[in-house]
Amino acid sequence: MIRSSTSGLTSTLRTLRQAALCLMLLNVRQEALSRSASCTSESRVPRSIVTWADIENVIAFRSSERMPKNPPSDGHAASHDNQAMLNEVRFDNGAAYLTGKRTEKDSTKAFAWFLSAAEHGDVEASMIVAYLYANGSGTPVNCREAIKWLCQAGNSGIEEVKYAMGNRCSSATKRDFDHLPPAEDSEQ
Repeated sequence: MIRSSTSGLTSTLRTLRQAALCLMLLNVRQEALSRSASCTSESRVPRSIVTWADIENVIAFRSSERMPKNPPSDGHAASHDNQAMLNEVRFDNGAAYLTGKRTEKDSTKAFAWFLSAAEHGDVEASMIVAYLYANGSGTPVNCREAIKWLCQAGNSGIEEVKYAMGNRCSSATKRDFDHLPPAEDSEQ
């Protein structure tokens, strides 16, 4: 009888110890994720480079500069034009949700559309994604992702961003961003 209650107590203690260890590891992981996502010491960098006025100017410029496209002469050009048209649609949808023109404002949907355009090579969308990450609009604040997308925008042709980022982007490599944890879905 004593042996079976000692065995049961040992089993219970082992289970409690494992639960406490799991809880401790979960807390450590969540602290690490929140630190890497917020990186408050660097948050001024992306916020000082791109402002809301810059975003409004890019959206206004993109919508006013639309010109009728000439029909493509071959299949390769058609493929390129189709990708460009898809990115225009992605950008326009993001702009509509961000500004509330033609639809209700929804920063989460705006972020998703701009991120899709940026992932498909849209330079201005990369800059807007950086702004949204830096300010936590439609996504949790993540200045590392903001800097990554600012570097993408600067390296792809937005000279003001490239100049403002200085050596930060020229010394950064894809490897520097590969080790970062993915952005978490939870709001801070």
